[in-house]
Amino acid sequence: MNLKEIKLINNDKNLLKFLARFKLMLASDAIFFYNSSYYQKRLQELKNANYITRFYRIYIRLTPAGIRYLENNNIKCETPCRSRNYIDRLILVSKIGIRLINTNIQFEVSWKMKGNNYTDWSKRFLGEIELRNEKYLMYYAKDNKKYVRYLHFDINKDLSYQNVLVIVDNFEIIDEKNPFIFNNKTSCLIMKKERINTLPYFNKLNIKQEIEQIYNKEVDYADFNSADFKIDSVNIVYMPYIDTHRISAINSFYLLGFTENDLEIISFKENISCIKRLLNKEVNEKCSFKQIEEEKWYE
Repeated sequence: MNLKEIKLINNDKNLLKFLARFKLMLASDAIFFYNSSYYQKRLQELKNANYITRFYRIYIRLTPAGIRYLENNNIKCETPCRSRNYIDRLILVSKIGIRLINTNIQFEVSWKMKGNNYTDWSKRFLGEIELRNEKYLMYYAKDNKKYVRYLHFDINKDLSYQNVLVIVDNFEIIDEKNPFIFNNKTSCLIMKKERINTLPYFNKLNIKQEIEQIYNKEVDYADFNSADFKIDSVNIVYMPYIDTHRISAINSFYLLGFTENDLEIISFKENISCIKRLLNKEVNEKCSFKQIEEEKWYE
């Protein structure tokens, strides 16, 4: 079969355009473009037509013929992945890209930012994402102490961004030696890979309305900036992702005695034990937690 013997449908074209930008993806993630098990048959047809090829069996990438087709249609193609050393990073970046399809979130992959800063050559750097009108440098942190030390070094060297988002496998990497608090940053959000799907909902979330709906009460101004609002003399913090800078500020505010009011933190279930560990003992004594109801975050 050759290129002329298959008629591309819109879903095919969208898949090829995605590979042109992200270089590599899991073949199983192609279901996002076809929304049914039909994708397996279609991938084989695209492979037979020489648009795509398998890479280590479970991944797909463009062929030279697929690249020529796209470039003939004025679509710029990134060089496909040829090294196993980059697979993990590229697959994580492609998974982020897939989950942001048809959303209003802007995501720029790391290799398109060449020349902007030192992070171009770091495997830990994933790209730039814009959330709630703030730009974040996006990183991945392996469950490895040496890797995390180098990640801290990378982030501390950057002077261009105020915010960082770090994707992790395990919250245990946050400790006294690696607190994920940076003098040159305003915030550091830490989330697990499984929560990438929640970013579109977070991006459009009205936190005031969400809190009022949870408590069925109108909110008041909080006692300090690191809390969102106050209800019945309780400071409310809405924190779907761990924010180490914010937690540090909460610790300082309470330890300095600026308020005697209680604190309640709303977060995803898996975050709560880590947040408790990062809060000072005195703050924990005044703090309670609510779990976020997850269903609507995945609509």
